[in-house]
Amino acid sequence: AVRRLSRVAESLAGKPNKIEIVGHVSPSPLPAHAPVADKWLLSYLRARAVREYLLAHGVQEIRMRIRAAADNEPLVESGDERSHHHDRVEIRILNRFAEDYIGPRVDAG
Repeated sequence: AVRRLSRVAESLAGKPNKIEIVGHVSPSPLPAHAPVADKWLLSYLRARAVREYLLAHGVQEIRMRIRAAADNEPLVESGDERSHHHDRVEIRILNRFAEDYIGPRVDAG
């Protein structure tokens, strides 16, 4: 996975688009020996680990957001072997740019 992630980081590093990193877990129960007993936390930690890797490999922090999906977005069974990989992190390139979210600060007071 690190080799694949390195290629992704290289292709994303010079782009201006926002990136959403989504952590997922399998609908199966977590094993008793799992280091994290909560699926939401596990999916968040997976997404955060990918974010940290991308950050260390040249992707700007302002471009990334992370989301935990837990087991609420299972893959659609398509007959493809890869459809069984529910434990995953997806990196989505959005049609928004980091600069779209920069503007004057508005005080609530």
